[in-house]
Amino acid sequence: MARINDNYLKLKAGYLFPEIGRRVRAFQKEHPEAKIIRLGIGDVTEPLPPACIAAMHKAVDDMGRRETFRGYMDDSQGYDWLREAIAGHDFRARGCDVIAGEIFVSEGAKSDTANILDIFTRGENRLAVTDPVYPVYVDSNVMAGNTGPANDRGEYAGITYLSVTAENNFTPALPASPVDIIYLCYPNNPTGTVLPKAELKKWVDFAREHNSVIFYDAAYEAYITDPEIPHSIYEIDGARDVAIEFRSFSKTAGFTGTRCAYTVIPESLTGRTAAGSAVGPPAQHEVQRRLVHHPARGRSGVQPRRQGPGAAAHRLLPHQREAAPRGPAEGGHFGIRRCQRPVHLAEDPRRQEELGVLRRTADESPPRRHARQRLRRQRRRLLPPERLQQPRKRGAGGGAVSEARELTPQFGVGGGKIKN
Repeated sequence: MARINDNYLKLKAGYLFPEIGRRVRAFQKEHPEAKIIRLGIGDVTEPLPPACIAAMHKAVDDMGRRETFRGYMDDSQGYDWLREAIAGHDFRARGCDVIAGEIFVSEGAKSDTANILDIFTRGENRLAVTDPVYPVYVDSNVMAGNTGPANDRGEYAGITYLSVTAENNFTPALPASPVDIIYLCYPNNPTGTVLPKAELKKWVDFAREHNSVIFYDAAYEAYITDPEIPHSIYEIDGARDVAIEFRSFSKTAGFTGTRCAYTVIPESLTGRTAAGSAVGPPAQHEVQRRLVHHPARGRSGVQPRRQGPGAAAHRLLPHQREAAPRGPAEGGHFGIRRCQRPVHLAEDPRRQEELGVLRRTADESPPRRHARQRLRRQRRRLLPPERLQQPRKRGAGGGAVSEARELTPQFGVGGGKIKN
């Protein structure tokens, strides 16, 4: 016999916004002369902006040509160029230490805030939400079996409701007892209020003290105009260890209903297993992130190759061909090449000494200076003589090459290397 999920039966009513729609249609039928101001979902009144339309048309055209067609992605996190742009413009530009590998592009923030529950133990995590609250936060937990039944006021057992009213200036108080998952949405839906950095830091400190995880919904951050109000929770020190942030293009780019968003899960965020042990990425991820994706440099996965008249367009990545700048003489494109990604040296026991150099270089380097030049000098001390090339002589008057160059690739994927 096929069993249904009984947790759905605990829902007190249908999803809020369809229910609003049903009631509006019933009211219109009874009062056809009434002018109704709609405050439900999907109440957009303007078409998509021209930039979005142009980009979508171009993407469709690319999918219709063999040379620009894109199929499945290896890691399903989203295109590298998109995640690099998000990391640079939405986070590193504001001082947030976020890299492309921590960004997951998706079909919408609403589904992300619900689907994220799949990686957390069901029925054992204590929850906290503001009240009133975006209904998806509560309904998704009810359907997943993370709550008990609802009382007469519609409040579910297992959820701590944090009141936000005019009496407390629409600012929720910290929970009176520890909770495991905290939902925060700022700018807030439905109140429209914001949290200054001092208030947001209280939540980060609370989460760090109680090993909680904050689900931070920043879908409306584009509406912030006060420079003192944080656009991201990662503007708060320590938030990378305790927070997952959800973003939506619906409000930023003005195409509500088109379904495009992304979620940020920092590498330093950890959870606990049933045995109580922490689960997180290995330590070398942080070392390599500091070296290759230093926030002061904002290094990208795509770098200039060469420029000049007549450079072939096929050297550009597909999405860059139309918008690429032209060379000064014959209208050629600037060339682009892909930058090789780092490998995890800890997976090769023969290269532990090299990994030690990486760690020392990252720890000793000044916080605002990239470590690559220092790294080159220290790496050469590790290379045996047969892997070095003796200095070469240039032509007349050219002098001698001052550096020994490697004959074998190092620290790269597919034969790439750090060039001197």
